[in-house]
Amino acid sequence: MKQSFQHSGRIHPGLSHLRRVSRNGFTLVEMLVVIAIIAILASMLIPALSLAKQRALSTKCRSNLRQLTLAWVLYTDDNRDYLPPNNFVFNWSILSPSGDLNSWCRGNAQTEVGDASIRQGLLWNYNKSAGIYRCPSDRSRVRNSPGSTSLTSMPRNRSYNMSGSIHCDVTSLDIPDYRKLSSIKSPPPSRFFVFIDTDEDSIQGSHFMVFPEGFLPRQLWGDLPSDRHNQGANLSFADGSVDHWRWRTPKNWKQFGQSATPEERPDIIRLQKSVRSLPVKAQ
Repeated sequence: MKQSFQHSGRIHPGLSHLRRVSRNGFTLVEMLVVIAIIAILASMLIPALSLAKQRALSTKCRSNLRQLTLAWVLYTDDNRDYLPPNNFVFNWSILSPSGDLNSWCRGNAQTEVGDASIRQGLLWNYNKSAGIYRCPSDRSRVRNSPGSTSLTSMPRNRSYNMSGSIHCDVTSLDIPDYRKLSSIKSPPPSRFFVFIDTDEDSIQGSHFMVFPEGFLPRQLWGDLPSDRHNQGANLSFADGSVDHWRWRTPKNWKQFGQSATPEERPDIIRLQKSVRSLPVKAQ
């Protein structure tokens, strides 16, 4: 005898349950549509979140530079307007520093472990925070030796250099520099850079070399600025301000004194206009 799924005109309880599942649940097509929408939203949000993170790191970097520059100014207040020496110049030909060690900061940023050289620097007493010497976007690691490609797992202690136009006994015979804060006139303090975010392969000593306009017959990089902040670097200036400069082209370190490409000329000229120029020769 055949069983009937209907009793007194009502739906069998089993079929009623199946109908409720079909009516209230997702179909395969609906689920795929939801997944596609989530994927689209994620693809839109992830770049925005990444950009927000980059901006936050750049803001922290600028804060570091602002604090370093304040320490730099406080030093001049205590030393009769004299600027802190910037003598730890790395000599690429012999892979060691030249000159004495009397400097705002010592040590080779690529190879030094710990912050001993930062603590021995002339600015330490004005801000005893080693963290302000390192850009938060700098992911570079300590090398085993100068020029080595072998890396350790330890982060570096410094990402910033000081302009070679500031109180350097090592290069002053060739590169003009300022010795007093009040002497900075050309360019004016608002356009004379003090600290710069330096390329991780270029940085060694604490001195940032910029050859002034007219010093060489062609445009050569001494040290190289970083491009880790949206193809740009952060710089501080003698009036205490901090700015972000975006470069025309990415920066790729090859060697000291590498030629600037034609596309890079606006970038290197921009830096040259932010250091002390060569004295005008008498006619």
